[in-house]
Amino acid sequence: MQDRIEKAYFFSKKEFLLLLGIAGIQEIYSFQLPGSEEVTSEELIYTLYQLMKKGLIQMEEDGLKLSAELASLMEIFREGGQVLSAIPGRTSSQMIFYFASQGIGAAEACPEKGGLRVGLISAGGVWERLTGEETMEQPLLETEEEGQSLELHNKGIQKDRETLEKLVLPSLKEPLLSCMDQELVTAAWELFDLKERKPLERFLFLKGCLYPWILKQNEDGQIVMPDSQNQREKLREQIICGRETK
Repeated sequence: MQDRIEKAYFFSKKEFLLLLGIAGIQEIYSFQLPGSEEVTSEELIYTLYQLMKKGLIQMEEDGLKLSAELASLMEIFREGGQVLSAIPGRTSSQMIFYFASQGIGAAEACPEKGGLRVGLISAGGVWERLTGEETMEQPLLETEEEGQSLELHNKGIQKDRETLEKLVLPSLKEPLLSCMDQELVTAAWELFDLKERKPLERFLFLKGCLYPWILKQNEDGQIVMPDSQNQREKLREQIICGRETK
């Protein structure tokens, strides 16, 4: 997919861990990072050297400092608010979006390179990265009511609902990636509250016989509905609208 992360940096996981430490960030909602005990002193020195060579950190009288641009990005990661973790499609890398008062930060897993890409992204860019891939095989309905009308007269769609309502899913405590083990799941999103330290809601996108479905999962249970342009607009309003677009 075309790169829509603005001012992106690529870091190894050890580089990112070191940068978080320099920024004074002790805890972050992120992909699995190595523990400090897993980084040898030789690796630490080499990583510092590489980051200084790139101009991302400087040695000053009172210690190591991040470049101004990188420091601003780290402030977004530091701020406690809401985070959206997403796997936009079965062949897509997992992404995490950090919503803060001063902008939106993005981190994308790059397993083929053994690291992650981080940067700033606009609210519109977030929505572009989230949507599209999971519905390529099936067109979206205009409204949920259109799907309900078709369901009344189509046994295949009725069977879809019956199957999806009985779908056994990982609990909200389990990693979002585990949802992709279900063959019918084409994409998965999770809205997480950093202050409460818990997932608020998961949105799973599922393949049906004629049209795709959305399954919403939260602590009260799960509900299945036809996917549609109307539902997508409601999701965009819930997740994106009102966010900073810097």
